[in-house]
Amino acid sequence: MTIFAIAMLGLGLFLVLYTIAFLLRPAADGTGTKKDSLGCGFVFLAGLVWSLALTSYLGDRGAGFRLGFGGALILPALVAIFRPGRKRIVHAAVLFVVAVILASSASPKLKKRIRPDAALTRLEEMRSAEQDVSARVEKARLLAKELEADRATLAREVKSRGVADFEAAAKDPDLMRLLKELAEIDRLQALTRGKLEYDRAASERIASAIRRVERLERAGELTGESVSRTELNAIIEEARNPADVGIPSSVETHLERTRLETLFDDVTGQGN
Repeated sequence: MTIFAIAMLGLGLFLVLYTIAFLLRPAADGTGTKKDSLGCGFVFLAGLVWSLALTSYLGDRGAGFRLGFGGALILPALVAIFRPGRKRIVHAAVLFVVAVILASSASPKLKKRIRPDAALTRLEEMRSAEQDVSARVEKARLLAKELEADRATLAREVKSRGVADFEAAAKDPDLMRLLKELAEIDRLQALTRGKLEYDRAASERIASAIRRVERLERAGELTGESVSRTELNAIIEEARNPADVGIPSSVETHLERTRLETLFDDVTGQGN
């Protein structure tokens, strides 16, 4: 929300409080003079400020201006009720009817903004979930590239040692350390690939669910039928990520000798 929008909301609230204080304040002399009227200028100012504030709140200029000026046009009717001495009941009643007609067409927008229906709420939740999953996919993709580059560097270093067989390599602590690091990277690569495929599939499921709900919402705007809770829950259940199973939570620190030997043969070309 911009600073201007915040300022309009604050000024609109101030005008509301001022109006309430004015209506609740006892009349100065009870004669119904101009001092007991808010004045046309105040009504116009209130309508303009409230329109701008509601436009920012609703994200709809038409609805914001209808509600803002509709609310402002109700003020003369309130003054007529709380300040009956000025005898302008007919004028206030006409403005009240105009205000109701003006604001009624935009009231559903305000109601939906204050109390969004279940479909819109869950749709926003799915959009947020899609953003989270997409961020994880991007992180996993970058990690996979880093691991591939690290593995290539280590493999070249192991091969540059010129050790002919694994028995000789097993006697070299530095070479064994490199082999263990390579094995660790292989495990991380397997883990990353699995997680990447998992999150990509989840992202596709969520994106499909979002499209379905949005399509039903658009159709509902034409037919007047909102998305049923049962249908919405079914769509979300299909898109829900299953529990993470079978994915290692950490890299094993102890690696078997035979596995290191296979890795050594693969890196040095001894297995060909």
